[in-house]
Amino acid sequence: MKNFIKWFGIIALVAVIGFSMAACSEGGSNPRNGGNPVSGGSANLIGTWTNVLGSQFIFTSSNCTYKMGGAWVLYNGPYTVSGNTITLNPSYASANIENVIRIVNNSTISHQSIEYYKGR
Repeated sequence: MKNFIKWFGIIALVAVIGFSMAACSEGGSNPRNGGNPVSGGSANLIGTWTNVLGSQFIFTSSNCTYKMGGAWVLYNGPYTVSGNTITLNPSYASANIENVIRIVNNSTISHQSIEYYKGR
């Protein structure tokens, strides 16, 4: 019985360490750890950011398109980046949307408390 408890403890410890390593980021900047995700200007934003419902922000070097459900375009126009904040120009919106997007890290942005992930 003592051996069983000993081996169970070792297996549990290995599992905890393994899951902890799997949950860690792949490196790079992370504002939660003092990093700056926009150190290259808007270059890190370029690409498609998708949430779990299929809505997307598509950034080019000078333009942003926001599609709800992957189809309805709610915004298509310029954007600015300052620190960890992306600001959309509300005059280019086809609906009343929140014009501030928060940069969480290099692979996540947040709009109205919904997270969008790059490249999904």
